[in-house]
Amino acid sequence: MDWLAGKAALRYPVPSAPRTAVLLPLVRPGAQVRVFAEGWGDKAEAFQPAAVAGAWAQFEELRGREIPSLTHAVVVLAR
Repeated sequence: MDWLAGKAALRYPVPSAPRTAVLLPLVRPGAQVRVFAEGWGDKAEAFQPAAVAGAWAQFEELRGREIPSLTHAVVVLAR
């Protein structure tokens, strides 16, 4: 896929990386990492991520929203 060219892999700092939803198309998807370029939505919620990575503005939009599967990390990404 052309959109994957030049993108880095998201590496979790400890073994057994949790299911991670990345809300920006900045990294390549992997076994436990899915990229939701459209941001948080039904598909991301259905993935049931334990960790979420995205831009600060995306997290501001999610404030107050309950995400039961989120048990590990929130990672703020910037370009």
